[in-house]
Amino acid sequence: MTTKEELKSILLESDITRRTSLSQVRQILASAGLPREEYQVADGASKMCIILRKADFVIKWSTGYNYESGFDEAYDEVLIYQRAVKAGLEMFFPKTEVFCTYNGINFIIQEKIDFSTHTIPMSKENRYSHKTRTVSPAIVEKMDNCFYQMRRGRELNPLWASMAIILYGKRRCKALCRFIVENNINDLHGSNIGYLKDKPIILDFSGYHRD
Repeated sequence: MTTKEELKSILLESDITRRTSLSQVRQILASAGLPREEYQVADGASKMCIILRKADFVIKWSTGYNYESGFDEAYDEVLIYQRAVKAGLEMFFPKTEVFCTYNGINFIIQEKIDFSTHTIPMSKENRYSHKTRTVSPAIVEKMDNCFYQMRRGRELNPLWASMAIILYGKRRCKALCRFIVENNINDLHGSNIGYLKDKPIILDFSGYHRD
């Protein structure tokens, strides 16, 4: 299995830029000798991500033509995670640090989650539903209302909210709501929240602020 240091060496010797495409990143990794079955590369509106299948971490970096305007969403996640630790809310976020910096890019290392709310296995969904059977729908609705302005109108996954409430309590969930608003985390759809070791977690928390 590819180690962190091996992957770092590949990145530091690569010609990856903020505009390198998904297919080009795959070619760079293949040319470096990484077996294709060991990893996948994914991209979104503002970031690209290398996912080693057997590792407990992912590598992220910011991409796109607007990056030169000052956007670095991947590094923003490092700063937000540090704030979450200071606020006592780190349990809602995967550990996130700078992995290395090269060619003007901050490569970020982040704990890998187990699955998002969109890909939750049925067995886990059934287990979580049983665990949260005593959580009041009214409390979940309050949390949903708090998150509403930061979700662009999307409904907060009620099972995820129930798990947060049953594990951490109403007071800490309310503090999380305030933290999300204060840090303008505005893209909390179902693929950006999920679970790590059976606990609710936010896996993409830089928000989206580009035009």
